[in-house]
Amino acid sequence: MLLIVGAVIVLASVLGGFMMVGGKLLALWHLNEIIVICGSAAGAYIISTPPKVMKAAGAAFKRGAHMHRVIVHGHDDHRGVRARAAQFIQRLEAAAAGHGQVEQHRIGQGLARLDHCFIRARGFGHDFDRIE
Repeated sequence: MLLIVGAVIVLASVLGGFMMVGGKLLALWHLNEIIVICGSAAGAYIISTPPKVMKAAGAAFKRGAHMHRVIVHGHDDHRGVRARAAQFIQRLEAAAAGHGQVEQHRIGQGLARLDHCFIRARGFGHDFDRIE
Protein backbone atom coordinates (compact mmCIF):
# COMPACT_ATOMS: atom_id res chain seq x y z
CA MET A 1 0.00 0.00 0.00
CA LEU A 2 2.80 2.40 0.87
CA LEU A 3 4.41 1.62 -2.47
CA ILE A 4 1.28 2.79 -4.28
CA VAL A 5 0.97 5.90 -2.12
CA GLY A 6 4.63 6.74 -2.72
CA ALA A 7 4.29 6.27 -6.48
CA VAL A 8 1.23 8.52 -6.57
CA ILE A 9 3.03 11.22 -4.58
CA VAL A 10 6.08 11.08 -6.87
CA LEU A 11 4.02 11.20 -10.06
CA ALA A 12 1.78 13.98 -8.77
CA SER A 13 4.71 16.12 -7.65
CA VAL A 14 6.80 15.60 -10.79
CA LEU A 15 3.97 16.04 -13.27
CA GLY A 16 2.25 18.77 -11.24
CA GLY A 17 5.45 20.77 -10.87
CA PHE A 18 6.21 20.35 -14.56
CA MET A 19 2.75 21.61 -15.54
CA MET A 20 2.90 24.50 -13.01
CA VAL A 21 5.84 26.02 -14.86
CA GLY A 22 3.99 25.76 -18.17
CA GLY A 23 5.29 22.42 -19.40
CA LYS A 24 3.24 20.24 -21.72
CA LEU A 25 2.88 16.60 -20.63
CA LEU A 26 3.48 15.27 -24.14
CA ALA A 27 6.93 16.89 -24.04
CA LEU A 28 7.91 14.26 -21.47
CA TRP A 29 7.29 11.50 -23.99
CA HIS A 30 10.65 11.92 -25.74
CA LEU A 31 13.66 9.69 -25.43
CA ASN A 32 15.88 12.33 -23.83
CA GLU A 33 13.24 13.16 -21.20
CA ILE A 34 12.67 9.48 -20.42
CA ILE A 35 16.44 8.99 -20.00
CA VAL A 36 16.64 11.97 -17.61
CA ILE A 37 13.66 10.87 -15.51
CA CYS A 38 14.57 7.16 -15.35
CA GLY A 39 18.24 7.94 -14.77
CA SER A 40 17.39 10.25 -11.90
CA ALA A 41 15.15 7.62 -10.34
CA ALA A 42 17.78 4.88 -10.75
CA GLY A 43 20.50 7.09 -9.29
CA ALA A 44 18.38 8.01 -6.28
CA TYR A 45 17.58 4.32 -5.75
CA ILE A 46 21.24 3.31 -5.89
CA ILE A 47 22.31 6.10 -3.52
CA SER A 48 19.61 5.40 -0.94
CA THR A 49 19.51 1.58 -0.97
CA PRO A 50 22.00 -0.75 0.74
CA PRO A 51 23.67 -3.34 -1.55
CA LYS A 52 22.03 -6.27 0.26
CA VAL A 53 18.57 -4.86 -0.46
CA MET A 54 19.47 -4.15 -4.10
CA LYS A 55 20.57 -7.78 -4.57
CA ALA A 56 17.30 -9.03 -3.08
CA ALA A 57 15.33 -6.63 -5.29
CA GLY A 58 17.23 -7.84 -8.36
CA ALA A 59 16.42 -11.45 -7.53
CA ALA A 60 12.75 -10.57 -7.00
CA PHE A 61 12.73 -8.65 -10.28
CA LYS A 62 14.03 -11.72 -12.13
CA ARG A 63 11.29 -13.87 -10.61
CA GLY A 64 8.73 -11.19 -11.46
CA ALA A 65 9.98 -10.96 -15.05
CA HIS A 66 9.46 -14.70 -15.40
CA MET A 67 5.92 -14.35 -14.05
CA HIS A 68 5.32 -11.56 -16.60
CA ARG A 69 6.32 -13.93 -19.40
CA VAL A 70 4.04 -16.64 -18.07
CA ILE A 71 0.95 -14.48 -17.61
CA VAL A 72 1.25 -11.89 -20.38
CA HIS A 73 2.83 -13.89 -23.18
CA GLY A 74 0.80 -17.03 -22.47
CA HIS A 75 3.36 -19.80 -22.27
CA ASP A 76 1.42 -23.06 -22.27
CA ASP A 77 3.90 -24.82 -19.98
CA HIS A 78 2.16 -23.22 -16.97
CA ARG A 79 -1.47 -24.15 -17.47
CA GLY A 80 -3.78 -22.70 -14.88
CA VAL A 81 -1.49 -19.86 -13.77
CA ARG A 82 -3.76 -17.22 -15.27
CA ALA A 83 -6.88 -18.67 -13.68
CA ARG A 84 -5.19 -18.96 -10.29
CA ALA A 85 -3.80 -15.42 -10.53
CA ALA A 86 -7.26 -14.06 -11.39
CA GLN A 87 -8.77 -16.03 -8.51
CA PHE A 88 -6.14 -14.66 -6.14
CA ILE A 89 -6.76 -11.09 -7.28
CA GLN A 90 -10.52 -11.48 -6.76
CA ARG A 91 -10.00 -12.81 -3.24
CA LEU A 92 -7.40 -10.14 -2.48
CA GLU A 93 -9.74 -7.34 -3.56
CA ALA A 94 -12.61 -8.84 -1.58
CA ALA A 95 -10.45 -9.21 1.52
CA ALA A 96 -9.05 -5.68 1.21
CA ALA A 97 -12.50 -4.16 0.72
CA GLY A 98 -13.92 -5.93 3.76
CA HIS A 99 -11.25 -4.90 6.23
CA GLY A 100 -11.76 -1.12 6.34
CA GLN A 101 -9.96 0.25 9.39
CA VAL A 102 -8.54 -3.08 10.61
CA GLU A 103 -4.93 -3.05 11.71
CA GLN A 104 -2.37 -3.84 9.03
CA HIS A 105 -0.97 -7.01 10.63
CA ARG A 106 -4.45 -8.55 10.79
CA ILE A 107 -4.88 -7.95 7.07
CA GLY A 108 -1.56 -9.68 6.44
CA GLN A 109 -2.68 -12.71 8.42
CA GLY A 110 -5.92 -12.92 6.47
CA LEU A 111 -4.20 -12.61 3.12
CA ALA A 112 -1.57 -15.18 4.06
CA ARG A 113 -4.31 -17.80 4.11
CA LEU A 114 -4.82 -17.20 0.39
CA ASP A 115 -1.42 -18.63 -0.53
CA HIS A 116 -3.04 -21.91 -1.61
CA CYS A 117 -4.17 -20.07 -4.75
CA PHE A 118 -0.61 -20.08 -6.04
CA ILE A 119 1.00 -23.04 -7.69
CA ARG A 120 4.68 -23.75 -7.64
CA ALA A 121 5.95 -22.69 -11.05
CA ARG A 122 9.68 -22.79 -11.69
CA GLY A 123 10.89 -21.89 -8.24
CA PHE A 124 8.92 -18.86 -7.18
CA GLY A 125 6.13 -20.69 -5.36
CA HIS A 126 8.34 -21.07 -2.29
CA ASP A 127 8.32 -17.31 -1.66
CA PHE A 128 4.87 -17.33 -0.10
CA ASP A 129 4.89 -17.99 3.63
CA ARG A 130 1.86 -18.95 5.68
CA ILE A 131 1.38 -16.84 8.81
CA GLU A 132 -0.60 -18.59 11.53
